Amino acid sequence: MKKILLAITLIGSGVFAQNMSEQDLANETYDSLISYYDQNVHDTLVARRIANVYIDKARLEQDSIRMARGYSRLSFVSKYEEALKYLDTTIQLSKNSNHKNFPTVGYLFKSLYHYNNEAYEESLKNAISGYQYAKQKGNVGQQITALHQINGINELWGDYNKTLEAEQLTYSLLQENKGINRYYELYQSSVEGLGKCYVRLKKPDSALYFFQKGIERALRAKDTATYHAFVSRTGTALYIKGNYAAALDSLNKAINTEISLFPATLYIIITMLGVSITIWEMRRRPLLISKLWIQFMNNMSSCPPNSPWFIIDWQNIIKSRTTMKCSSNTSISWY
Repeated sequence: MKKILLAITLIGSGVFAQNMSEQDLANETYDSLISYYDQNVHDTLVARRIANVYIDKARLEQDSIRMARGYSRLSFVSKYEEALKYLDTTIQLSKNSNHKNFPTVGYLFKSLYHYNNEAYEESLKNAISGYQYAKQKGNVGQQITALHQINGINELWGDYNKTLEAEQLTYSLLQENKGINRYYELYQSSVEGLGKCYVRLKKPDSALYFFQKGIERALRAKDTATYHAFVSRTGTALYIKGNYAAALDSLNKAINTEISLFPATLYIIITMLGVSITIWEMRRRPLLISKLWIQFMNNMSSCPPNSPWFIIDWQNIIKSRTTMKCSSNTSISWY
């Protein structure tokens, strides 16, 4: 009942904000304006109106950090080019501040926008700048976010040695900061990333070492889905090692769970391999699915990043279901 009342209250306050005048909004607290913004973020006209009131209020009080925050919020509900201009303003307003989140936030969102629009060099530059500021201010969470974005670009370009360096740095940061928020998800993402790098660099023993860490941590957390994801990962490393029987065994251990939990994903992969099969048949023929899975993973490990195999990247599909990836929505809570 309390949850229902809370939901009704939130919906009511969101509708209430839509009908408020600029002056009424300006009389609200900054926290209330952020709350109204979040409740109306999918209505860009209302969200922009609230963000502009937030900025004007901060400008009158000569609060540059809150102005920077307002412009970053304005970027979330703007198109690409306009969003970049707002984020540039965020950076300029906060560049000399002592705030732990700024101007890093501006650089990280610029990196994300550039990445989503395939401007990868600009994305990398901004991610590196974001990392440098986060490191300077001792913000471990933002350092890890920046490194993930750097990794994504290096991996896309096929530069697995540089990806490995960033993954190792991420792992070290996590080992030194075990009390960080969302440590479990970040740790699992890190050891998975390290294992993936070693698979692509044809170093299966190192890959197995980190996949095993993921398995052990998932067992302790009683996280069945992540456990089976890592078990299937070991199959790719064992395949590269030439231990085909063990690779098939690892995949067989995970395959029934994968078919039960993620039939649509497996169906896409098998279709890419040119095999005609229904999802119902997949459940009846796990050995065939395991063999096809090995074929798919082998293609993923050996083909260049611009290959059609990377249109649907199973490695990122696994990450998306086992970790919380950075996005404009999840990152709003940073500040």
